[in-house]
Amino acid sequence: MDKKQQTQEKILDAALKVFAADGFDIASTNAIYKKAGTSKGVIFKYFPTKAALFYAVFDRELTKMVTESMMITYSEADNPFAKITDLIIWKIEYAQKHPEATKVLAEGIAKPPQPHDLLILSKLTQLTNLSFERFFGDISMTNIREGLSKDDVTKTIKIGIAGLQSVYVSGHPEFPFSKTAREECMRYLEIIYRGMEKPHE
Repeated sequence: MDKKQQTQEKILDAALKVFAADGFDIASTNAIYKKAGTSKGVIFKYFPTKAALFYAVFDRELTKMVTESMMITYSEADNPFAKITDLIIWKIEYAQKHPEATKVLAEGIAKPPQPHDLLILSKLTQLTNLSFERFFGDISMTNIREGLSKDDVTKTIKIGIAGLQSVYVSGHPEFPFSKTAREECMRYLEIIYRGMEKPHE
């Protein structure tokens, strides 16, 4: 890592702490440059606006999280519902280990600063689609009721996953994920899927 990269990382580390503590609206670039041990001019040399700096922090922390998620060992490799549940458990544990990054990521998702809001939304949509394809891309339509397309099935499962994340991750990152909660998640997703299946003769 050269001197320029070291300076940028130092700024991003300081910005992560300030944004996590104060939120984007209240966070001050004065506090960031002081914590980084540099000058305001150096910050704006690399990040022309506070919004650009926030996006750089958000993007770095999102990339770290996605990279680490690729190393998950799944309990049931052939069961997509178990894999999704394992991923939710992993997200809770990640949030507990990285509270500052979690706060910045949560704010970026809930209230992305303009003009980077569309860029953040596009990145999140892309990641969501890739993740879903990874888990459910080859889902069978053999037992699905007539009148439901594959798009209908995938959209319904996505809504179900979003609901689980809202309950167990987004609103409660400190939630102690138990074996019972894991079983609840799997049962919830399976109920959604079974509701779309053909009636058993």
